Amino acid sequence: MELEHRFENNVCVVSLAGELTEKHSKEVYSRIMKLITTGKNNAVLVNMSKVPFITSGGLGMIMGLCKTLRAKRIKLGFCESSDTVFSILQMVRLDKRASMFRTETKGLKFLASFKG
Repeated sequence: MELEHRFENNVCVVSLAGELTEKHSKEVYSRIMKLITTGKNNAVLVNMSKVPFITSGGLGMIMGLCKTLRAKRIKLGFCESSDTVFSILQMVRLDKRASMFRTETKGLKFLASFKG
């Protein structure tokens, strides 16, 4: 699993590439948590365009991330998921816990509007 990031308008944009499985979930979680402690971030936007598949272990990590960021009052969004991944995220009602966007541009614009 590859993870790239950048900071834009107080939003940490994280781009994932590869299958999000239990094998990678702890590392991804740790890296995202480290990123949000390095600067002032009002939100995290996770670009899923290069994530072809997600397992229950990956879903568990996402749910944990939702809970942790909510407690820290940091908004969380996901964008550019494939139809398959989007369906999986909807099945676990992630769209009720985090914002979902079809494009990174829309997600960034929406999340950048929040002041921490």
